Amino acid sequence: MPLREHYLLNHPQNPTFLRSCPLRKTNMSNLVVCFKEQPAEQHLIDRIHRAWPDVEIINVGQKNVASALMEADYFCGHAKVPVDWEAVVNQKRLRWIQSSAAGMDWCLVPPVVQSSIRLTSASGALADQVAEHTLALILAWMRSLPTFIREHQDSQRIHPSSHQRAHRFDRGAYRFWWSRTAAG
Repeated sequence: MPLREHYLLNHPQNPTFLRSCPLRKTNMSNLVVCFKEQPAEQHLIDRIHRAWPDVEIINVGQKNVASALMEADYFCGHAKVPVDWEAVVNQKRLRWIQSSAAGMDWCLVPPVVQSSIRLTSASGALADQVAEHTLALILAWMRSLPTFIREHQDSQRIHPSSHQRAHRFDRGAYRFWWSRTAAG
């Protein structure tokens, strides 16, 4: 890991660090990354750096995101703390906000909306997966799948149309009967 990134990653709790870092390249665009309370995991930062090697990545947690946004060229994440968006816009530096969530209420304030900052979100990124999961749950419910799973776990057999217990289900005897019947 380059010394500059090591230095930035190991001092995320110092809010003045971003401005006073002697290794920071001022002529290079920077990307502020903030997903959780703590700074993002290193493997995520590495993936971003491989995809966008010409940008300096500033990895902060929620505690320091407001101060980091004052000097950001790009922002990826979700700010869950109060941010002075008017001051951020007045810096005339921030060019793009990529929300890591579908909702963007946290940054859709008049100063940001009226500015030239590009706003994008993860809305629709998982739409197919959510639709498939919803359909699977509806079909499972319609076919009483939860009842059958519960009964299977209890090793009891139920009649599919009445959903009532017919008798205790002996798995060993059933397997023996099925193997004899299938063999014919």
